[in-house]
Amino acid sequence: WPLALGVYLFREPLLNKINLQLKSKSKFIKLFTKYVLEYISFIGLVSIALVLPASQSRAAWLAVVCSSVLLLEFRYSFAKQLLNKLSNTKKIALGILTICIVAVSIFGIYHFKKGSSDGRLFIWKVTTNMIYDTPIFGVGFDRFKAYYMNYQGAYFKKYGDEIPEVFVADNTYYAFNEFLQFFAENGIFGIVVLLCVVFALLRVKFLLENIMFFYIVISCLFSLCIFSFFSYSMQILPIKLIGLVCLSLISGLDIEKYNLFLLDCSSTVSKIIIGFMLMVFSFLIVRQVKYTNKLSNGFKIWYDAMDFFNYGFYKKSTDWFKKTHDLFYNDGGFLINYGKSLAMADQNRQAIKSLEEAKNYINTSFLLITLADNYKVLKVYNISEKLYLEAYMIAPSRFYPLYLLANLYQDTNQKEKANNMAKTILSKEIKIPSTAIKEIQAEMKKILKEQIE
Repeated sequence: WPLALGVYLFREPLLNKINLQLKSKSKFIKLFTKYVLEYISFIGLVSIALVLPASQSRAAWLAVVCSSVLLLEFRYSFAKQLLNKLSNTKKIALGILTICIVAVSIFGIYHFKKGSSDGRLFIWKVTTNMIYDTPIFGVGFDRFKAYYMNYQGAYFKKYGDEIPEVFVADNTYYAFNEFLQFFAENGIFGIVVLLCVVFALLRVKFLLENIMFFYIVISCLFSLCIFSFFSYSMQILPIKLIGLVCLSLISGLDIEKYNLFLLDCSSTVSKIIIGFMLMVFSFLIVRQVKYTNKLSNGFKIWYDAMDFFNYGFYKKSTDWFKKTHDLFYNDGGFLINYGKSLAMADQNRQAIKSLEEAKNYINTSFLLITLADNYKVLKVYNISEKLYLEAYMIAPSRFYPLYLLANLYQDTNQKEKANNMAKTILSKEIKIPSTAIKEIQAEMKKILKEQIE
């Protein structure tokens, strides 16, 4: 949006700049360039405007509005002109009115999807506990998924499973705030590095004739920052690439570039250095291309293995997962899929090994339940019970872990525990009514009935 709007608003100075660089006298080329700048950007704006409301993404709406205000101010200086005309009293009144409008807007956005807003606030609260425990270096780059659910479980163990946050807590992979997640993963050390990047951006000096490029790129980065404050933009590769390109464009505009070293291409030493660098870069590119192809084939095998699993060919699915295990040995999602496939193929010990490895990279109630099921098959009931309880505590609104726990007590002839668990399930408040919950409650009634008989 800010790119399309920026190009549309600054189309005339951009066109002049392009024509100077093209140095073409062809009327066709000049006309073509003009229509591309004007109509392509306009079509982009219309397309985004049509899609944006349907997305119901409040973060996207906020990013679009803020970047639009910034770009319009850059182009027309509405606020600057208005403030110059107003007296100090009117400026204060305008400031108060602006604050009131912003406050009402934030209140409205919050209540538009209140449950989602409360869920994000809860995630932020738990994430601050992660930061408190590891403030210097964080939990490790890209390790949020491995640690967050443990902290969420600890929170409910401390405050109980009947607090209001229970109904907004679920399996979580992201902090829904990139800055908070970055702090949790990389600590104060990472924040210092990030601030250095911001400081470098603020020190960029550019020619006045390139100011429209600077405005557009800054608006894109501003929009990205607003969106990142309420979402997980840096976990989405295309958005991450856009951010990287914006930083590259700003560095390209800087008139105070630094050369690490200067080479005289006519000298023998320079030719040797350049030749060596070309060889190194060529080697790295070839190596990376080979790895990318290997990774692509690995994902295809993973996809095929899941197809076999979904159709019930568990032995074949396990064999296909095994083919690419060495490539995805540190991918939590892959290890969970592989572990589930091994479990369905009655290879429970190997399944437990895969699932325990997965816990080092990701943690969810589904993983813990699958792990508990495998321990139950192997008759290690004490560990199975512990894992079912852990799965429940990290997402206390769910009925399924308690249902499995009740069945475990029933199967191991722990009648009193089964009876108490059945009562707990029947008295539990329902977050979202469903057929599955009704079936679980019906089975719990049968357990109580059997106890009476």
